[in-house]
Amino acid sequence: MLRHLPTALLILGPVPPVEATPAQPVQKTGQCSIDSLPEPQKRRLIDGYVSRHKTQGKASADAWAKAQEGAVYKQLVAQGACPATRGAAQTAKAPPRTGKKAILNRRGQPCRNIVVENQVFPGFGGEPMRMALVQVCKD
Repeated sequence: MLRHLPTALLILGPVPPVEATPAQPVQKTGQCSIDSLPEPQKRRLIDGYVSRHKTQGKASADAWAKAQEGAVYKQLVAQGACPATRGAAQTAKAPPRTGKKAILNRRGQPCRNIVVENQVFPGFGGEPMRMALVQVCKD
C-alpha cells in the first residue's frame, strides 16, 4: 500500500487551497508609453504609420514616427503621464581639439628627432606585460 502512495500523489497532483485567489495578470503599461494616450489619438498614430509604411516605405514611416515622438512626448508631459527629464539636463560641451600635440624635448622646445620605440607596459589584474609603440624624442 505504501509503495503506491508516491504514484497516487503524482497522479492527483498538488491540490490548491480553497482560499487561494488566482494570480492577477501583470499589465505592462508604462507611464510614458503609447498606452498613456487616448484611444483615438493612439489609433491615428498607428494608422498614420501603417499608411506611410505601405505607400512610402519603412524609412519614411520611421522618420515620420520620429517626428511625431517629440510632440507626443510634450503632450504626455503636459498631462503628467511622463517625467519631464528628456532634454532637461544641459550637458557641458567638450572643448574643441587644438590639433596635434607637439612632442617636447628636455628643454621644453619642439622635438626635431622623433623615433618610434617599443616600450613595455605592465598588465593589470595578473595579465602579462605588454609592448607598445611609443614616439620618443632623441634630441
